[in-house]
Amino acid sequence: DDDETKKEIITPGDSVSIENSGSRPLEYIPPNPSQVLKVEKGDHCKDEPVELAALFKGSAPTPAWTEAQSTRSLTVPAGSVPEKETIPF
Repeated sequence: DDDETKKEIITPGDSVSIENSGSRPLEYIPPNPSQVLKVEKGDHCKDEPVELAALFKGSAPTPAWTEAQSTRSLTVPAGSVPEKETIPF
């Protein structure tokens, strides 16, 4: 039931998941499964959605969030990030 921000590095081929362990439904922001919020200086997110296709230009298929029961997951396809590059989101 608390807002939580985490900073981690995800390697292409890995997945990141958000699990709702609380009793109330979550409102995902942004709600579109093909978007994430833009990161500004530091670790703060702007209220400005950005398309995952714009972040991971070389990946096919384009990454998208999937929902199953109480978990929302995103898999970053292998080969979607150039070597020695970091894509913040």
